[in-house]
Amino acid sequence: MTNTTTGDIKFFYTELDKADITVSGSDLIRDAGLETAVTLILGTNRRASDNDILPTPTSDPGGWWADKVLFGSDFGTKLWLLGRSSITDSVLNDAAGYVKEGLEDLVKDGIISSVTVAAAKSQTKVNTVNFSIQLTRKQKLSLKFRFSWNFSQQIFGG
Repeated sequence: MTNTTTGDIKFFYTELDKADITVSGSDLIRDAGLETAVTLILGTNRRASDNDILPTPTSDPGGWWADKVLFGSDFGTKLWLLGRSSITDSVLNDAAGYVKEGLEDLVKDGIISSVTVAAAKSQTKVNTVNFSIQLTRKQKLSLKFRFSWNFSQQIFGG
């Protein structure tokens, strides 16, 4: 295990959907790559836009109202808007778009140059969408992530 002193606090997955942090010496283990940033984006609910259709008419718009005020843009994804949907081709397109929208902040911030997202219905898990995510850094180095999202709970890893 490499102890990095720069970057985000690194999440270690103890189970499929349970993350924890680890201490080495007197410091937290950090992630010099993008793994933690991607995990935070995928695991955070982005605030719904005024034109988004909420799961119920009385639903809260989710997210944190101050993201845009304090940080200039909303953070996370809108996958939560699909929580009551059946998995259709249209929903798969929306889900891939929501994930890409969330990760586009990494492009705007100059951390990566592009993001590609593909979504497919899981053949083995009920109500689950599997994502393949490719992030390209400016040096043309590609990083690939796999992520599964269950319509009743979020599952990381895969």
